[in-house]
Amino acid sequence: MKKLILSLAAMMIIVMYAYSTIWTVSNHHDSPGQFTSVQDAVDAASAGDTIYISGSPTYYDEGTAIFVRKQLVLIGAGFNPGNQWNYPTKIGKITLQRELDASNNILSSPDGTEIIGISLTAPTYGNINGSDNYPLGCGIDNIKVYRCKVFSIQIYGDISDNSIGWTIKHCNVHLIDGHLYSQSTRIRNNFINHWGYGSASECIQNFDGNTLIINNIFLGYTDEAFKYVERCQISNNIFYGISTAGADYCTFNNNISYGSASWIFLYDHNTGANNQVNVDPMFVYVPGSGWYVFSYDNDYHLQPGSPAIGTGTNGTDIGIYGGAYPLPSGGDNPYETSPMPPIPQIIEMNVWNVDVPQNGTLQVNVKARKQD
Repeated sequence: MKKLILSLAAMMIIVMYAYSTIWTVSNHHDSPGQFTSVQDAVDAASAGDTIYISGSPTYYDEGTAIFVRKQLVLIGAGFNPGNQWNYPTKIGKITLQRELDASNNILSSPDGTEIIGISLTAPTYGNINGSDNYPLGCGIDNIKVYRCKVFSIQIYGDISDNSIGWTIKHCNVHLIDGHLYSQSTRIRNNFINHWGYGSASECIQNFDGNTLIINNIFLGYTDEAFKYVERCQISNNIFYGISTAGADYCTFNNNISYGSASWIFLYDHNTGANNQVNVDPMFVYVPGSGWYVFSYDNDYHLQPGSPAIGTGTNGTDIGIYGGAYPLPSGGDNPYETSPMPPIPQIIEMNVWNVDVPQNGTLQVNVKARKQD
């Protein structure tokens, strides 16, 4: 009975994302699913299916990459879930790859895959990797990465087969690499920060044209926000302690910089307007010690009177809580900055009578939260 109860508590309420088939994965002994391996569930699923991956104290498929070669929706429990168990869904690496035959004809593709509520934080390149047996046509299109914590996202492409239409939103990410051939990428309302390890100090690299970088908070010490970033639209961001250097021929509008020796926007061939240089954005709570380092205990909302309020595009706020897609709350601190997947979830379960006679009544109190 206990195992059944914990299984119900660990799994999410299936209300939204009702694709053709739902699969469940759990490697936690008190919370059984249909599979213990994410790769096994991916292999069993058909294109268009949804896979729910339960939170767990251990990594899934540890030491190996999960290969996704069909369009799927992968939904975890969150990277810092605000419930009584607080088990994130942890995966080392997800590689998105077309399935090819011996003549390199495409048999299936992961185009349109969604990755939601998963922690991929091992310090390696390509924790989410849009690769396709490079260089045999690399374009993996319309991938959505939402509400994840990721060390490195690599969007591969080549000159004849671009990766188009990726969206990275409401995430906490260290490095996003566009490989120069990604097109129409949308990077919005994320924490983008140097976590203090890994060889790359730049946070966004290798984007050339038709990329929107909007309403993010960049955090760091002396690291540069960009490297080989050209002809991109960069708007409504807060650069907090991190250098604005590394971009060229870009348009900077309505951004704020603060706390770095390199804080200007209109350097080299960049253009733009209404940027605020070396101006404190006035977050609600970011302590003086270690203030450029992300913390779940910090509050990155804006104080009354903040210069970021109402000074973004179309009169919206600058930063993660502004724009068309403001970061939703993950709950009270320390979960405010770690939104859970956008489905209703059980956040607490209490069994009032653990000893139930045959034909007796089990008394269970369940609390659930609707996620925005």
